[in-house]
Amino acid sequence: MIGKGRLDEVGMTAIMQAMSVERETAILTLWHIEKGEGAVFFDRGVVVMAAVNDLQEQAAFYELSHWEDATFRLTPVDNLPAYIGESATVLGMQAPTATPEQTLLVAILGPQKTLLTPEEQHEDVEYETALVGLLSRLESGKQAVGRWRNRRKPHVILQILTRMLNDVVHSAESYLPDHLSDLKRAVAMTSNLHMEAGNFVVRHNQIDENALLTTYRNGDRATRAEVAPALALAYLDLFETYFFEFGNLFHGRFSAENWQETALLFCGELRRTLEQVRF
Repeated sequence: MIGKGRLDEVGMTAIMQAMSVERETAILTLWHIEKGEGAVFFDRGVVVMAAVNDLQEQAAFYELSHWEDATFRLTPVDNLPAYIGESATVLGMQAPTATPEQTLLVAILGPQKTLLTPEEQHEDVEYETALVGLLSRLESGKQAVGRWRNRRKPHVILQILTRMLNDVVHSAESYLPDHLSDLKRAVAMTSNLHMEAGNFVVRHNQIDENALLTTYRNGDRATRAEVAPALALAYLDLFETYFFEFGNLFHGRFSAENWQETALLFCGELRRTLEQVRF
């Protein structure tokens, strides 16, 4: 388990991946010199609560996930604090009380997980293991993009992104044969938002890396300066499209939501990395 460190060096995505794989119950405490202190609570690898300042639950989680300049400590616990109730506190702050809507939600979602058949539970575990492995590989690609962001070689960034997306597409061919097995359809959807996605050449359901780089290099300097960042945004849209469909694989709603949050968090981190690239 990741013990402590700086959030900008480890990344929230990597922490959530580790927690999901190890299925740990733990408290992630974060400190920021200007923004204060916050915490994320994991129950067997799933985020069940977050709190910072006046924010709680999802709003707090998304706030904390953007604390790049922060330190953290991950502390394993046997049981989480009883944070539902007027007498409970989180980091010295008054914890939220359960609303009727939340009570109803727990009543609906709780049994839903237990009603899964053994086969469905087994499939969910297989999906989660495979997709966490995919995100781990993509995390390596994101870090590589970060290492090249100041070198003024956008063609290298596009090459890395192409290989990352083709890894996603390969996984989609295995798990989404009835949804998005054809990359061309997803590219067509993305082209509606980014005309530059028309530069993607798809062969055998993979983006042709050489064709893309040849098209990019054949453009003049001004064209390349516009095309490269726009292509990067198109890649992000494609990632989010596939990740959304991956979330629909799960039978259990908790597992699906946990995957969706982790995947979108990864996309957010990748977006911030691409914003730093000197195209």
